[in-house]
Amino acid sequence: SITVSLNVDPTPLHAGFATSVVSSFVGTQLFDTLIRKTGDGQFEPCLATEWSFSEDGRDITFTLRDDVTFHNGDKMTAEDVAFSYNTVLNAGFSGSVTSAMTGMDVVDETHVVLHFEEPYGPAIECVSQPCMGIFSKAAYEADPDGFPRNPVGTGAYQFVQWKADDSITLKAYESYFQGKPSIENLTFKIYKNATSAALALENGELDLLTSPSSTDYTRLSNNESLQFGTTVSSTVTWLQFSMKGDSIFKDENLRLAVAHAIDKESVILGAVEGQGELAKSVVPSYSFGVGDFEMPEYNPEKAKEFFETAKAELGKDTFTFDMVVDADDAPQKVAQVVKEQLETTLEGLTVNLTVEPKKQRV
Repeated sequence: SITVSLNVDPTPLHAGFATSVVSSFVGTQLFDTLIRKTGDGQFEPCLATEWSFSEDGRDITFTLRDDVTFHNGDKMTAEDVAFSYNTVLNAGFSGSVTSAMTGMDVVDETHVVLHFEEPYGPAIECVSQPCMGIFSKAAYEADPDGFPRNPVGTGAYQFVQWKADDSITLKAYESYFQGKPSIENLTFKIYKNATSAALALENGELDLLTSPSSTDYTRLSNNESLQFGTTVSSTVTWLQFSMKGDSIFKDENLRLAVAHAIDKESVILGAVEGQGELAKSVVPSYSFGVGDFEMPEYNPEKAKEFFETAKAELGKDTFTFDMVVDADDAPQKVAQVVKEQLETTLEGLTVNLTVEPKKQRV
């Protein structure tokens, strides 16, 4: 048995029905994708044994394994695969992955074809994402509303129990097509307080703690009874402007004033105790297709110049805006440091912080 920490209670357990990293983390154990991305960034067969592109590059035909069963014992079919894709496309939560896809059709019992609007470079990357995990059509249609909290996939682990705001229990799937996992029981324990999770790890209540808070980082890394490992995170923290209605941020000068007023190096030191690196865009630096991008540099004087221009154009001397931040420790600390920097540099600007749980915001 192994117990792993979660910092929030996921909404569903399939990443195709939410914009949640936690749903992906848990769902990866429950659902397989057609193609799997390895730790070194390569792609390998999973539920599909091979795939080929059409001459115009707009379609991918997948050959499916014929020895895969769902956790309810039903055999996985081409109908299940196409249904999974089309359902996720229609759900609308995975636009960053599915935006170029138009749908999937069944070719025959062992082949499906995925259609794209146009030739798309990251197509295989998208197919490998957790939100494209395959699930049972019959189980979903039996209870569409309840399925995201009582899922049936083909993954190495199958769902057992979910105690809201407490734990999610899985068990090894006996008939997993790649062999039953050596760890029988997998429990995700939910700790909404990062320090409580760190103490649970030190006390032996947890076996694995992911993403410890910056305040616990040094203590945990120096604890000789623990094994501590790090890697570059896919998480990027950024400030996103609303451009709706009569938003003040429709004014480019105001946006530039904010951008130049943020000392990102100081944010890293002050909010996460140096445990991070400077992001040049909202896309992680190692992601497919990321090129060079020159972000606005920290320049208080330039920020003030843009701010004065914005005041003149908008006919206002003071501005107030709401900054909505996720209910996690790290984003809240970042937001607090950014708020202090903006209000110090841009005289007349007030930032109201609002904390909300993770959810899709439109």
